Amino acid sequence: MQESNTRQKILLASRMLFAEKGFHKAKMEEIAEAAGVGKGTIYDYFKSKKELFETMIKDIANEFKSVFIEKIGEERDFESKLKKLAELKFEINKSHIYIESLVFKNLSSFDEELLEWLKDFREKMIGFIADIMCEGIKGGHIKDVNPKLAALIYLGGAHLLSHYICEQEKDEYESMKNEGLELLHEITFRGLGK
Repeated sequence: MQESNTRQKILLASRMLFAEKGFHKAKMEEIAEAAGVGKGTIYDYFKSKKELFETMIKDIANEFKSVFIEKIGEERDFESKLKKLAELKFEINKSHIYIESLVFKNLSSFDEELLEWLKDFREKMIGFIADIMCEGIKGGHIKDVNPKLAALIYLGGAHLLSHYICEQEKDEYESMKNEGLELLHEITFRGLGK
């Protein structure tokens, strides 16, 4: 238990420091200090800063995936699943605002293997959402369209909407979020036509 707790502390500390400083400027000493461990302890768990960084990225992605699958799986009908998907995008973006910064600031530090892993991960997540779209098609909730493209369009809309609204002032956030989610849902199921 102590071992996994120490590993987790290191990973959590690395998230904030890599997001704040980037891969190259974040120092292992700083990560150790933020985690409350000695620098040498980090090397008991990760052989290099690169390995720590890659493990952290994969852990974050897998955490998000688990949350999506669990929460969406709790919903019974198609429309509720899509609503939950968009709500989760907002929750994740609001509570993990540093993640996007972390990825974009450090994209040049990703090696080919990690980029391939992320591409494969993205494809699996799109496939998961495409399966929900297939469920909607079979249930007669949406037209018989390409489920993967429908998944990309819905996810893209939810992604951009949540990022934009999460940047708004705190007092505007909740009303804009609710209005945005309602409009996304309306456009998805009824289109923009009059």
